[in-house]
Order: sequence, then structure tokens, then C-alpha cells
Amino acid sequence: MPHFILGKSQYRRNMIKKCRKSKNRFGISSILGTIIVIAITVALGGLLYTYSKGLFQSMSQNSLYEASAQIVVNPDSNVALLEYSIQNTGNTQFYLQKIVILSTSSGSQSSSNVSVKITPQVIQPGQTTENVTTIVGNVTAGNYYTVIFYITMPNGKTLTSTENVLATIS
Repeated sequence: MPHFILGKSQYRRNMIKKCRKSKNRFGISSILGTIIVIAITVALGGLLYTYSKGLFQSMSQNSLYEASAQIVVNPDSNVALLEYSIQNTGNTQFYLQKIVILSTSSGSQSSSNVSVKITPQVIQPGQTTENVTTIVGNVTAGNYYTVIFYITMPNGKTLTSTENVLATIS
């Protein structure tokens, strides 16, 4: 009932009773409130950690690659071929710039370069490039040669991969 019918004092008493009843029924304890705040804080911390981990992982460049080579010599025509394969197993592209073959003379410490002409190419993550190219120079079947792949990363850093290869007869 409105206070103008009951009077102000009676109205106040009724309101105080209602407040006391609602306090006992609808309030949450301070312990439960603390537990809820801690749970929310831990959940937000976990989300922030997961987000930042993914952010920094995608920012790092992983330059992994696998290279293999084989030298095949045709004794009749004296033509040597380089069969090579390079696979990008990292998460960033790189450029295959050049391939150099070092020939070490047997019994001596001197070495000479045998040239291989390739066109520089971009190798994307997950991509494999296989090619056969002619070797310009004197290659003898049965000798070992050092094949060096020169790879350039997008940031300008040059990496090398070295293979010791036995020249075989086709």
C-alpha cells in the first residue's frame, strides 16, 4: 500500500522487512564471488597465452629444406648430367640461387669448380623442385664431387646445403 494511506513510519517498516528478506534470499557469498573472479582471470590468461603463442609462432620463419643430387655421366658422348631435388619443409619461401660442383683431384688438395647453369627459382613451403641439367666441364665417372646448393631467404640470408656425390655411368 502507498505510504499516504499507511503513514510514513508504517511504510518504512514494511520496506525494511522486504529488504531484509531479499538480502537473505538473493545474495552470493564473498567466497563464491572470489572463486568466480579467479576463474574468469585464469580463463582470460589462458586465452591471452594461446593468442600470443600463435602470434609469435606465425612470425618466426622456419627455413628447413632437404636437398639431394646425383651425377650421371654418359661415357660415349662425355656428357654429364646433374639430377637434383630440393624440398622446402619449412614455413617460409626461399630462392634457389645457384648450384656449384667442386671437383677434387685424386691425390691432391687442389679443387676446381664445375659450372651448372640454372635459373634462380622461388620454392614455396611444401613444394619440391626436381630438375636435370647439363654439367659444363670435365666430369669423370667413379670420382666424388661436392655439390653445393646456395639458397637465399626472403630476409637476404644465404644458406648452403652440401652433398658429396659419386659420379656414376648411365
